[in-house]
Amino acid sequence: MMRALVCIKNAGRSNAYLLRYSIRWKVALELPEEPFYGHMAVTNQVIERDEMTWLVYDPDPIVLSDAERTAINSNQTHLWIYGFLAYGDFMEDMHTIGFSYRWEIVPATGDQPRGLIPDGPPRYRYQSYQQKEGDVTPGKRISRRRVA
Repeated sequence: MMRALVCIKNAGRSNAYLLRYSIRWKVALELPEEPFYGHMAVTNQVIERDEMTWLVYDPDPIVLSDAERTAINSNQTHLWIYGFLAYGDFMEDMHTIGFSYRWEIVPATGDQPRGLIPDGPPRYRYQSYQQKEGDVTPGKRISRRRVA
């Protein structure tokens, strides 16, 4: 059994108030076009300026069958880690960041494996922002910018 740990850093100029997040995994050749986040962790963690912290979602451990491990190791399918985090800033504005990474065993270039690499459909990789009025949820994005 494994767990996905996500390291985040507050690169802003003030504290970030982490409100909820989801870290999911899937074994598939490609991710579906729309993410399914399912259960979310709810928190009130304060992340200070320039602080780094680790997030883990314990109710969803990564458990791979022998067949899945073999398929992943032979590049017939992939292990994906994806999710989002939502936080507020000192102005009580809401920010949501979506992410997805693919475990690279055999790179197409023939070079050395790089581990988890950013990949996946655009709906998984985004940043959204909403001013204090209203609510931001993963399915209700006001403005979106693709994350490189």
